[in-house]
Amino acid sequence: MTVVFTDGAGVRHWVTRRTRDTTIVTAEVLFDPASPADDKKIFVAFRRHPALSDWLPAR
Repeated sequence: MTVVFTDGAGVRHWVTRRTRDTTIVTAEVLFDPASPADDKKIFVAFRRHPALSDWLPAR
C-alpha cells in the first residue's frame, strides 16, 4: 500500500507499507515534523483509532 501525505510546509510525501488487507481506504500517518522525509520516522496505521501495535514502521 502506498500512502501519500502532506507535511506542515505543504510538501507531499509518500511511503509504502506492506499489508495483506485489500479493503483499506484510509490510513493514519505519524511522522516527525522536523524531518518529514525520513522514512525511518514515518509510521502508518490502517485503522481509524490505532493501537500501538497497529503502527507499521519503515522496512
